[in-house]
Amino acid sequence: MMFTSQNTLNEIMKEPAVRRWFPVLYRMNLLNPLEQLRDLPLEEAVKQADISEMSPERQRDSILETANLIGEILEGKRSCLQLYTWEDWQPKETFDAGDPSSIFLITPRKTDPVQSRKRPVLLIAPGGAYDHVSYRNEGTPLQRRAEEKEYAAFMIRYRVSPSRYPLPQSDLLSTIRYLRQNAECYQADPEKIIIAGFSAGGHLCASAAAKYKELGFEDCRPDAVVLGYPVISSDPEIAHEDSIRSLLGEQYDELREQVSMEHQIPSDFPPAFVWACQDDALVPAENSIRFAESLRKAKIPFECHIYRWGGHGIGLGEETSAARWSEEMFRFLNEVL
Repeated sequence: MMFTSQNTLNEIMKEPAVRRWFPVLYRMNLLNPLEQLRDLPLEEAVKQADISEMSPERQRDSILETANLIGEILEGKRSCLQLYTWEDWQPKETFDAGDPSSIFLITPRKTDPVQSRKRPVLLIAPGGAYDHVSYRNEGTPLQRRAEEKEYAAFMIRYRVSPSRYPLPQSDLLSTIRYLRQNAECYQADPEKIIIAGFSAGGHLCASAAAKYKELGFEDCRPDAVVLGYPVISSDPEIAHEDSIRSLLGEQYDELREQVSMEHQIPSDFPPAFVWACQDDALVPAENSIRFAESLRKAKIPFECHIYRWGGHGIGLGEETSAARWSEEMFRFLNEVL
């Protein structure tokens, strides 16, 4: 079940299982401009559609990446495991983003079991303001890129609103524990587990790395952290209030200072790669700058890149000034691990 740009949207969505999976991994409203073009090859449909959020090429690729990821899960080339039970997970007929049982881990492609090389692990936590989890731009593209670099790349769906702090952090830390205990199954190196988060997913990774002991996960310190345009601060001047409020709910006033991560960096915080865009109007780059300054003061190895333009939610940053951030990240990780 491998789809190409010559398949139509109707062909991609033909199988009921694919239709059931798509809302889990893709923002379905992005398909609305293609509604009247479902019988055209995808390559032509995206050129004719009125798409303002991304280029036709990026729309085409994001649909194909999602469809082919689903195909690999359905064919058993990857697994999707429910968190905590670590058994196969399948979406229900109607997907509810707030359902606390809809938390899962998508594994790498299965490899030759006799492969001896232990691969670094990249555990990806997409953003979504602690309200949803955005794989389409911040999950599947990076998983694909990491696998090209011979990483064992995983994607997590952690709990979101109405679940509150520290449940998302517990989901991420429990997954690190699972990966360390089962590293051999994935030809993975248990001493090279990197967590990578975007936007609110960046806050999730930063807070989990900072508070793993406090939250009762002493054996779950990640070995490195990657933060893309992260939500960091609860300072009203620069905070993404929607993310902080979704995470804390009624405990907002009580806990907001405790989750302002520029003030929460312990001496054993792992090496960190941080990046953002100067023109980000949703989560100001000042979040990343303040965090980097705190890392410097704590003498934590880090790099911080502020790119000129690209905005927010750009994933791999293709077609922006941040287009090379992932190459810089892989170089940094090779140096510090």
